Amino acid sequence: MDPQNIIGYVETLLAEARGQQQRFQSDPINWGSLCCASVVTGQEHYTTGRSEEVTLVFIEEASPSCDELPRWIREELKSRWGIDAEVRTEW
Repeated sequence: MDPQNIIGYVETLLAEARGQQQRFQSDPINWGSLCCASVVTGQEHYTTGRSEEVTLVFIEEASPSCDELPRWIREELKSRWGIDAEVRTEW
């Protein structure tokens, strides 16, 4: 999938999250600047010869200690668009 499409999906989810801030109250988040900074897609290759598609989503302006926001983003990407991604938050 095109990383630009994934960025758009994540931005849509972040807009929804802004409307549900109470749900994420235990996560340190700068709501004013929260954004999807980048998406990396590619193949992960193992020493066994196996490989698999990998998608990494980087969200800025949320603490790396956040639990609920990245979990929710990951679940929504999978259920709405079939995207299996690892979601990382960073300041």
